[in-house]
Amino acid sequence: MRAMRALPLLLLPALAACAPAGAQQVPERDLFLGAGSCAAQACHGGGTAERQEYKVWATRDRHSRAFASLTGALGRRIGERLGIDPSKAAECLSCHSAGDVRAAATFDVADGVSCELCHGPAGRWLGAHVSPAFKALSPREKEAQGLRDLTTAGKRAAACIDCHVGAEGRDVTHAMMAAGHPSLAFSLPRFLHDLPPHWKKPEAAGDLAAWAEGAKAAGAARLRQVERMARGGALWPEFGAFDCYACHHEIKGGGADARRGGQPGDLPLDLAPLEILAAGDAAIAKRLEGVLGTTYRPGAERRKLAEAAASAAEEVLRLPAADPGGVGGRIDGWLARVEAGEARAGYAAMQQVKLLAFALAPDPKAAAFAEAYAALDEALARPYDERACAALARRALAAR
Repeated sequence: MRAMRALPLLLLPALAACAPAGAQQVPERDLFLGAGSCAAQACHGGGTAERQEYKVWATRDRHSRAFASLTGALGRRIGERLGIDPSKAAECLSCHSAGDVRAAATFDVADGVSCELCHGPAGRWLGAHVSPAFKALSPREKEAQGLRDLTTAGKRAAACIDCHVGAEGRDVTHAMMAAGHPSLAFSLPRFLHDLPPHWKKPEAAGDLAAWAEGAKAAGAARLRQVERMARGGALWPEFGAFDCYACHHEIKGGGADARRGGQPGDLPLDLAPLEILAAGDAAIAKRLEGVLGTTYRPGAERRKLAEAAASAAEEVLRLPAADPGGVGGRIDGWLARVEAGEARAGYAAMQQVKLLAFALAPDPKAAAFAEAYAALDEALARPYDERACAALARRALAAR
């Protein structure tokens, strides 16, 4: 457990900011100052019941252990297989710490994913944010001064998505997954539920809007990932951006994958969040018809796929808010067809169904739902049986 830091309070005459001893009197803009800049008891270090944010992060939040995981058993094993030192490799530090940033001497890479990764480099706002005038600003006005606005589901999803799906320098490649890195599946309500809240209004389960915003952000990020890789990746295709189940499945009959049409050899993108969003909302399904058909075909021009992916990403970001009415029923109907063998659902899609069931559950701790959810989770840890998982997913949806 990380020891709590006791940092002296330094009054900056011009800015009246909380800062660690030895810090610049006027922090350089865009400079990452480190979690310690928030840790004083008079700031967010736990001096009062209302000032527990740093303490909650340091003692209970998984993000504070993101760097430590690089030197754990799994991190070491992945590093050995890839021939890298995860604690120093840029492709690991980009998500397990702050990566390549302009850091002050007070910044500690071992802090993992700390305050500034979500709220923005403290050099922009540390001094100003304690003043009454700054506190009176709107979230948008604060963001203009460098403190990231996280007041809506869409903005929170945008803050998470670069590491939990991918971005420039932050992609989980096929080689990483082959070496043992878990594949990524994103759901905003589930992720926020699993975090110990240090904010005033924690999201409640049953928040379909938050799930839908996360699904749109994840889909757009995946499409942009494909655009980047198709335009300039030395290794092509980079299988990490595609649906694992396109290759890792039992071959039955040797025909084309019937989920999206196409021909044998086509590789569909991993757009599972959008697939489930479309299955649950008819209007969105119509808007996504062309997007969900975006695939890689051996021999096709990379440029054309890059252009298609870029256009599709823009279309996803323009999607309207999801209609919560009847989503559960529409998803259940689709799963019934999967269970009967009349439709297909890849592993990633079923993961998203599981996460959606959680997002729709008013009380995830209710006994019936928790039991059904655990059964589906266990089934997904075994060799994938889409029909059996569809039956379990329907049970979880019915129990919510």
